[in-house]
Amino acid sequence: MIFGNLRRSLLLTNVLVMASILAALGTGILLVMDRLLVGQETATVQADAQRALVERGELSSSEFQSRHTSYTSGTFYVLWDTAGNATFNPSGAPEAPLARAAAAALAGRGGTTQVELEPGQPALVTSSLISDDGQVSGVLQAGRSLVPVRSVESEAALVALVAGLLALLVILGAGWFLTERALIPVRLALERQVRFTADASHELRTPLTIIDTGLQVLRRNPRQTIANNQAVVDSISSETRRMARLVGDLLTLARVDSGQAEIQLESADLTELVATTGRDLEALAESRGAHLLVRSEAKLAGHVDPERLRQVLVILVDNALRHGAPGDTVELNLERAGEEIRIEVSDHGPGIPPDQREKVFEPFHRLAGDRTDSGAGLGLAIARWIVRAHRGTIKLLDNKPGLRVRVSLPPGGGEGANQKRAPLRPRRAVPNVGTENPAAG
Repeated sequence: MIFGNLRRSLLLTNVLVMASILAALGTGILLVMDRLLVGQETATVQADAQRALVERGELSSSEFQSRHTSYTSGTFYVLWDTAGNATFNPSGAPEAPLARAAAAALAGRGGTTQVELEPGQPALVTSSLISDDGQVSGVLQAGRSLVPVRSVESEAALVALVAGLLALLVILGAGWFLTERALIPVRLALERQVRFTADASHELRTPLTIIDTGLQVLRRNPRQTIANNQAVVDSISSETRRMARLVGDLLTLARVDSGQAEIQLESADLTELVATTGRDLEALAESRGAHLLVRSEAKLAGHVDPERLRQVLVILVDNALRHGAPGDTVELNLERAGEEIRIEVSDHGPGIPPDQREKVFEPFHRLAGDRTDSGAGLGLAIARWIVRAHRGTIKLLDNKPGLRVRVSLPPGGGEGANQKRAPLRPRRAVPNVGTENPAAG
């Protein structure tokens, strides 16, 4: 419903704007056409009037009247005496409107003007004084009908109107199609937002339910000590930490979507970073009955955000430990491959089907049959943002059996990215990882 109304509003606005543009364009064209046509008629009638004045001076009155009796050139002539009487009007033009123009000429206000000979019969008239032996003896008028000009303009206006209506129909159809295309990203974004909110609510509801249940147990036994309810207290504590991590991840993704999340690049020893992160994750691997094998080339350096890159390593290793086979060995490798720096985390678990490998980077996405109780499906989404912020790539590959996650960083590790804007949140060291991972997805 909301998109239907929005689509109609956008379409109506588009049509109104285009109709206004077409109307302004058509009006401008008609005005220019009128000016050109009337200007051409004005030049013609003034030239005819000037030629008639010369002939009036050179020919006798009878010769002049004989030459201009016929009305063949489109220009009609009228002669007036100083008393305001028409003495020559072979075309039979209405004298009343022409008399006012003649009187204006006798009063010294001659020139070219438009008059209405009859209703719907406009004409362009030039009034000039006739002098005999230096004395004003009358007025000569030359006129041309503007009906043909108005007819041409009417036809042009009709053509412009029809063309404008056809253009509006085309714009209407194109606008209906384009608004639908334009609203697709908005619709998808809203659907993702709704799905994201629903998933976040579901993920938050579970720890809140467990915490509430634990509190109810404690209320039913007010006289018991913490030691008597150690399992309940531990469960509440664990779910509280899990909810805090989830809220932190949600805040990270929200800031990424709004463009507020940034990284701070600096020169870092990648070999040391991978080694220390591996040592911190050994306890996590042991708690899950697995082994972590770390390999790295010596003295590899890069221009990276060390804490963010460490977060990526923690996410990938934690996922590998959770989804790997029991007693599996997870490998963390750092090497230089050509001009790029490559980090790979490999396991020997069930892997991820190729058609699901892009979807797992979406927030809260979980594979069918995934029954792990840790993580909310946000880790890979955060990892991809961090890698892309370093201008790198992250890919999921077959390990035969298992999965290999490859992170490729460009030379310099993303040097040139924004380093001056404030970091996403206050930096804090990532503690040694125990049985729960603060960044896992």
